[in-house]
Amino acid sequence: MGKKRPIRKVIDGRNVPLPQVWSDFIASDENKAGLARFLTEIIVTKGTDLPQQCELVTGSGFSCATHARSTRRSEVKLQGNHEEANTRLILHSCEAVNQGYKRVLVICRDTDVMLLLVHFIPAQTAEVWMIYGTAKKRKCYPIHALSERLAKPLRDNLMGFHAFTGCDTTSAFSGHGKRSCWKSFQNHPHLVQGIGRDGELAPIEQFVCHLYGKLGLEMLPPTRDALEFHTARANYQAKIWLQADQEHIDILLPPTSLHG
Repeated sequence: MGKKRPIRKVIDGRNVPLPQVWSDFIASDENKAGLARFLTEIIVTKGTDLPQQCELVTGSGFSCATHARSTRRSEVKLQGNHEEANTRLILHSCEAVNQGYKRVLVICRDTDVMLLLVHFIPAQTAEVWMIYGTAKKRKCYPIHALSERLAKPLRDNLMGFHAFTGCDTTSAFSGHGKRSCWKSFQNHPHLVQGIGRDGELAPIEQFVCHLYGKLGLEMLPPTRDALEFHTARANYQAKIWLQADQEHIDILLPPTSLHG
């Protein structure tokens, strides 16, 4: 049997019936794009009812994927090429802080976003809250408080550490979760500062040796090449993250080694 083709359905108004089989509807890129455009227009329209001190900015839901609109400003300089919502959230948050807003609420449940906010927005700049959950059971995390508790070397190298010790796009080290990796990072944050910045491999090797210690050296990767390839992938991911506050991210092909 051939693969079932998704059903094309144009969402152009409130009275359009909901798709009977959601999986068939969402399987079409055209359907997803049309739904995003419709929801974006509704959000922008409703946003004009917000109090004067509030602003709503939305992006990527228009015909042009890099376009963004605001409920208060005629022009929004957020015409970025971000592929992931994670980095675009940071772009919008940093823009809000640069416009003078002293409190930023980010509705999201993602570790990457939380760490990016800690890295990019100093506690002294704005009050930043990360919110997730339902209206009845909502959790709020004070990002500014987390940022204030971290020393500058930890904040500066946070994204390299996260990419190197395991995230959605990189593997983790055998026998070591984030907690044990964090202890080594607290003591030696400078050793991972090259990740995301095309640094040397030698300091990263030192970090791994500190991580495993004398009793765990038999668990290290079998070759230096294995560590080098892992570091190259972490370097690529961290390099994207470290450009999250920029409109245009310089995205190159993943290297085959740290200096590839």
